[in-house]
Amino acid sequence: MPPGSDVPEPAARRRLSSAARAAAQADTATLRFGRAPRFPWQRWRLAYNSWDLDTIEASRYGERAGQLQAAARACPAGAAVQRARLTVYAAGYAADAAGASTGHRTLSPQLIALTDQVSAILARPRLARPSVEALESLDASFFHAVRARGPKFAARLRDRYVATMDAAAADPRYVQADQLGFVDAKLLALTSIGGPAFALPPQVLSAADRRIDAALAAEQDPYVRPGLVNAALGILEDSGQYHRAYRIAQAEIGRSDAKYYYQADLAQIAEKLGRKQEAIRLYDEAYQGSRGPATRFQWGQLYLSALLRMAPQDAERIQSVGLQVLGELDGADRLADRARGRLAQLDGELRAWDAAAHGRHQDVLRALRARLQPVCVKMAPQAPARAGCDAFLIPSAA
Repeated sequence: MPPGSDVPEPAARRRLSSAARAAAQADTATLRFGRAPRFPWQRWRLAYNSWDLDTIEASRYGERAGQLQAAARACPAGAAVQRARLTVYAAGYAADAAGASTGHRTLSPQLIALTDQVSAILARPRLARPSVEALESLDASFFHAVRARGPKFAARLRDRYVATMDAAAADPRYVQADQLGFVDAKLLALTSIGGPAFALPPQVLSAADRRIDAALAAEQDPYVRPGLVNAALGILEDSGQYHRAYRIAQAEIGRSDAKYYYQADLAQIAEKLGRKQEAIRLYDEAYQGSRGPATRFQWGQLYLSALLRMAPQDAERIQSVGLQVLGELDGADRLADRARGRLAQLDGELRAWDAAAHGRHQDVLRALRARLQPVCVKMAPQAPARAGCDAFLIPSAA
């Protein structure tokens, strides 16, 4: 389990131990100073780290892409798979950085080169198959960048990616939740590259539905089933089958000991269905029922972000919930990497909310900043979380 997390991660992807994750993060820190990993075990840890679990500020995506590219370049000829995995992760971060800043209106030379390299990796099954977890982590930002390269390039990469995911989804060495995750990755690639007017072929949808039905009917183990449900919901949401996803999430609430987990899923689906009041109620219930300090801040951030999206006019409620959510950070070591990323996300969302109201919510921002400051001053000045904590909602220079 990643540091600072109380909730088990979905079983849809294989994860390293928290010790290995921490070690990989330490290796990454050395890259900031231009030092490439010197030893094979350092490259292995970087290549097999679950980078998609890291919650970092959007402003650092480009930096992370550069770090991973440097690690990839440091791999010798005999470490082709490690180089491939690092390149794929670098491409994902570079695409996210470009999508956050330009919406892919233009592609940088770096991103063009990385999409070329990913396409070349996909063309070589001996590299693509052992890199499938990294390839699965590529999100819509990457595929939007691929689409921006033009139809010929996009179709070639799409077909290679689909073939790789299909092979992994049929590979018995992966558990069913992983296999469903590969199906979901394929659907995301198809819809993202296809564009707004694209509709998934009926045979693709029916094949995915059959996989979901078989998996959920066969697996009742309470420790294994959540991973299958998470993967199934991902497939259904990425294919636009929100009503069916709603029914599955609703059914799981009744059978789960951690109801808040599926209440948050249900809230997200209700929001996509346009049921704003129901979604807000479910986010609220999920937060109030969540357990463990890191989980409570995570679920609280989801609730507060939902209010900013769906009830921006309710400043009083936003302030009340914000004060409660920030209070979840008042304790030792509660601003680990993922919590820091979520705090930075809230900072950006709250500033945007105030800006959209032409500064009419400054009193709310001041109250929320004041709530967090006692948390910040308890940290050592050199603590990794201190700078971000101090910067939360700090007034902009005039």
